[in-house]
Amino acid sequence: MYALMSHDPSYATKVKLFVALADESYQVPRAILEGSRPKNARQEKPIGELLTHGELLPHSEVYDYLAKNVCNQAIIPVLFCENLMFVVSGFDVEQMNISRVPVYMGTHPAGTSIQNLLHFAQMVENPNFQMYDYGPAENMKIYHQKTPPVYDMSKIKVPIAIYHGTNDWLVGPTDVTRLIAATPTLVSKKLISGWEHLDFI
Repeated sequence: MYALMSHDPSYATKVKLFVALADESYQVPRAILEGSRPKNARQEKPIGELLTHGELLPHSEVYDYLAKNVCNQAIIPVLFCENLMFVVSGFDVEQMNISRVPVYMGTHPAGTSIQNLLHFAQMVENPNFQMYDYGPAENMKIYHQKTPPVYDMSKIKVPIAIYHGTNDWLVGPTDVTRLIAATPTLVSKKLISGWEHLDFI
């Protein structure tokens, strides 16, 4: 949403307030991404083909089976499913509705594209909040310059409120600090003690 609002300021006439819940605009999970960025754009397609046809953690029949046959069982099975979710997003037992765990497992993980992961990986090498890097040759064709354009945050005119949690393993305090500093129209910010990433669903 940050990219869209900076790229097209006209959204200020369409959105009264953008509430950023555990926003990942500056999210850089280095333990996962370090070394994952290919040396050139030509290597990206083979990597995507190897990893489930260009998807990372896509929803599958395995998760549907767990949701229907395991996660709805008492005590041990439901705790197993609950902890599967905590491993990815952070730990918060108090906010987890046990009765809804089968529903959560029936839709999560929803997956993301390998290109999206590689876009995040750019920030390991280059901290700029910028468009996707296809490599110099493709960048020239698409952007008419060798490097991807940086999103101009000063063009954002929509008021923004940022909420994040202390137990969020996907969006850490460093990421949020950068985002707050870069947000020109910040009207509110709140750190919620104990909350993890999926608490904001």
